[in-house]
Amino acid sequence: MRLRTQVRLAPFIILVTALPAAAQTTADPRIDSLFARAVFPDSTGCAVGVVRDGRLVYARGYGTADLEHGVPVTAETPFHLGSISKQFTAMAVLMLEQEGRLSLDDDVRRYVPEVPDFGTPITIRHLLHHTSGLRDLWDLLGFSGRRTDDVVREYDILRLLSRQRALNFRPGDEHLYNNTGYILLGVIVKRVSGKPLPELARERIFAPLGMTSTRFLDDHTTLVPGRATGYARRRDGLRIAMPAYDVVGSGGAVSTVADLARWARNFDEMAVGGPAVIARMREPGRLNGGSPIAYGGGIRLLRHRGVPMEEHNGVDPGYFANLVRFPDQRLAVATLCNGHTIDAIAVTRAIAEGYLPAEAAGTPASAPAAEPEVVLAPAQVARFAGTYHNPSNDLVRMVVVRGGELFYVFGPGNEARLAPLSPTRFLLTGRPTRVEFVTRPGSARPEMVVTVAGSPPGRYVPVEPAEGLPARLSEYPGVYDSPEIGSTFLIGELEGDLHWRLEGVGPDEFSITLPARFRDNFGEGGVSLQFVRDGAGRVTALLLTTERARRLRFDRRAQ
Repeated sequence: MRLRTQVRLAPFIILVTALPAAAQTTADPRIDSLFARAVFPDSTGCAVGVVRDGRLVYARGYGTADLEHGVPVTAETPFHLGSISKQFTAMAVLMLEQEGRLSLDDDVRRYVPEVPDFGTPITIRHLLHHTSGLRDLWDLLGFSGRRTDDVVREYDILRLLSRQRALNFRPGDEHLYNNTGYILLGVIVKRVSGKPLPELARERIFAPLGMTSTRFLDDHTTLVPGRATGYARRRDGLRIAMPAYDVVGSGGAVSTVADLARWARNFDEMAVGGPAVIARMREPGRLNGGSPIAYGGGIRLLRHRGVPMEEHNGVDPGYFANLVRFPDQRLAVATLCNGHTIDAIAVTRAIAEGYLPAEAAGTPASAPAAEPEVVLAPAQVARFAGTYHNPSNDLVRMVVVRGGELFYVFGPGNEARLAPLSPTRFLLTGRPTRVEFVTRPGSARPEMVVTVAGSPPGRYVPVEPAEGLPARLSEYPGVYDSPEIGSTFLIGELEGDLHWRLEGVGPDEFSITLPARFRDNFGEGGVSLQFVRDGAGRVTALLLTTERARRLRFDRRAQ
């Protein structure tokens, strides 16, 4: 779809709140240009706020907050924050720790006995840093038949969690972003303090900072004056898309760019939480071997153009948000959008570029100056193309050649260029991920070693495409049940491909054809179905793996 050029901008809002000074009241062409081709008066929109030295120096709304009533976005428009909410949850937990009411090394089951005993303790620290190994409950809910607009309550989450029989990995062994942990942190805050997270956060964080338009919503029917409506684009146009879950901790907060300016300023002034809590939020987590990870308390700890950067984005149905801080430069930028037309992460960073001082304009962390790119011959590139499987987590990745260059494929429409640093070492463009191809003695094809900053290397072995599959497709159809999520998959053959459908859900909502990738493995993108055989070679089960929920077992019913 061709996007029209912006013809009218929403009026600039002069703040009359308790911030030290009013924001800039004239448009900034550099920022306007980022929205000109994607946001116009009758489109979804975004609000932008820039904080420098504790002052909100720029605040502007673009596009429309409510398309049905033609209400423009302003700096005071509340948006759903998605996972940016994790910062408030982390501060609440760390405040309780500072008061001696809990320890980060406490076993989670001390406060939430609904969590199964997996044979090794999961601590609050593991939840805080996404190292718990718990499967992500949003993935589990999706495969249990929940729709994105179904109401989800705390009881639903705890009941589903109580049925889990396995973890993604041993707690502390890996860092894998996980919403389950922060939902549990919200439960722990309530059970330790005696107050629900929305109430505690209002009393101890939002009110003291003057964040009068910020709140956690544990009831999706709550009225929020002036809130931007969320939208999603379907094949037949825009449709309303709003979060319908009544759980908080991993998400659930709404706020404005004006309020987020107050939140960002607190990381300089530390009026709420104090230096100790702020330092804990900025402290990187560590894996079992002691290796640091690039995540603190609700904050991603990164570097951008050579300087420290603290960032978190948030994605909810109908919303996309990003908040970034540069602590050394006392600079923060927030972008809140009520649709996915704008890439909030890219826009936020681009806005920050215009405010970073010249001395901060070093080399991007994604392309270290010490390792410039090299030029490889077509034959050197082509030998790495293929399909690779990680035996430890069942994830599958593809490497393809386009225009003489390698691309690392996560899934349909989600790939990154592999920038060559040597004949065997590569860097994923725009990501803190390194890829090395290693040829083992006696192996005809190289393995792929993928290292994401802050996590142990992942080993992917090359796999050959399934041969003679049509003759074997009859081995897989059947009915498969998962006691862990209480759902049933119907596996069948359709026009030479394997087809799977979730029982009890309409075929238009969950009916998928997945291609074969190698023997007994079917999938696409971040979804993998690995069929399990018994000693006689009969298919008896399947293991469902996603990026955040590994090896969920479905047993095949006796035929």
